[in-house]
Amino acid sequence: MDDYRLEPLWERPAASLSRLGSDVVLIEPDFSVYSDHPFAVAAWNLYRSRWVARWWQSQGMTVLPQLAWNRQTIRQMTSGLHTGSPFACECRPRFKDQALLLKGLRRGIEQLQPSAVLLYGAGEGLIKKLPAGPRYVTVPAWSPRIRIALLG
Repeated sequence: MDDYRLEPLWERPAASLSRLGSDVVLIEPDFSVYSDHPFAVAAWNLYRSRWVARWWQSQGMTVLPQLAWNRQTIRQMTSGLHTGSPFACECRPRFKDQALLLKGLRRGIEQLQPSAVLLYGAGEGLIKKLPAGPRYVTVPAWSPRIRIALLG
């Protein structure tokens, strides 16, 4: 999802919850951390993602952390996350570099030791390249076509 669509989550976080019920699980917003971003921009976007997720939690929502990184921010990608917590990761389209995708996922799994990992936009072949331990769940990437099918 383009960042301009995520801006309202940052600018008006209370409005983001007004349409949701209490029985949903949210994935932390994925503000972009592209490799061509300066480190400060990527770090700022990581901060905004974590801040919105934490605010949602303070409002009683269940939130699944989102791992996002680039070559510059791979050390910071697990900042603020608890060991043992499941997490989500988008596996397309920003990861044209499959080696970087695998490096980040392996690092996140090693550092967080999650019970489960939700991989959206990933094929089943990716799981074969990841370490044993967590339960891996793959789902299609969110798209307007899937949203229409789900929301009817």
